Amino acid sequence: MKEIARAEIKTISGKALIEFYSEVCGVCAAVRRKLELLEDGFRDWEFLMVNTSTNPLVAGEYSVFAVPTVLVMLEGRELRRWSRNFSIAEIREYMIRIDSLEP
Repeated sequence: MKEIARAEIKTISGKALIEFYSEVCGVCAAVRRKLELLEDGFRDWEFLMVNTSTNPLVAGEYSVFAVPTVLVMLEGRELRRWSRNFSIAEIREYMIRIDSLEP
């Protein structure tokens, strides 16, 4: 997963998964490890992360008030979000659905 800042988030195109996290959040670290395992199966997706402590403006722009929060984006538009309590399997299934819709 690649760490991004405010300027970079505006240039996202294609399919992207973004994890909003905080360094003091243990659950965030566990979620990140599981998302990194997903990365191998979704090679045409960008896997990104935003530290809400160092990038509070980005968190505010995307109305992220709790961590971990995961966004799925397509062509710069948010399609779905999960926050706090969620299953990685749920995210994986949604990503497979997005992939199946493409021609």
